[in-house]
Amino acid sequence: MKKIIKYTDKPLLFITVILFIIGLIMVFSASNVTAYMTKEVSPYNYFIKQGVFLIISLILSLIMVRFTTKSYGFFSWILLFLGMLALVGVLFIGAKRNQAVSWFDLGFFSIQPSEFIKIITIVFLADYYDKSERNLKDWKRSIFPLLVCMVIACLIFIQPDLGTTIIYCAIVGVLFLAVPIDKEIKYKTLLFVCFWPYHCRRSYHMAWWKRSPTRKAIRKI
Repeated sequence: MKKIIKYTDKPLLFITVILFIIGLIMVFSASNVTAYMTKEVSPYNYFIKQGVFLIISLILSLIMVRFTTKSYGFFSWILLFLGMLALVGVLFIGAKRNQAVSWFDLGFFSIQPSEFIKIITIVFLADYYDKSERNLKDWKRSIFPLLVCMVIACLIFIQPDLGTTIIYCAIVGVLFLAVPIDKEIKYKTLLFVCFWPYHCRRSYHMAWWKRSPTRKAIRKI
């Protein structure tokens, strides 16, 4: 433990603790009235739940720091697979909140798989591109993780949760730009990502126009 404390990034740890405290204060400030008046529970209900999560996170972090960063890569593949299963499962047995089926209701608290998949994806991409550093000029090796992330983004989108989908795609995009991939592959991929949504939307509108009663009426005239 002394070795862990010695090599810990203390400024980063301090900032993290401050953010945790601010987060707890904001949660209590935003939810105490709603908890008491609407949910008819203690004003400290959401504050306590958030505190429990922070304690659990602290315990997990103390366990994780005992592993080397290289071992994270092995676990990331397993966790990514489990995360994708969770995203599929939530579509069938998830709880609907704010018009999105994206939560597992476990009674005392709820879990949103899409939040965990963000962190897992960061570790997965870092590990994959680190091990494939010598083969980043190959299209298949460079694009494969993006295809996996595209499947995950689609699973989040159909919940539907557009906000989380955008954040997830932004995370993947920034990491992809940071990787020293061959410039041709990187630029062509970016062009495809930028113009593919436009092409899909244009194709949808063209298909709609062909079946539109307005178009049929104009043709008769």
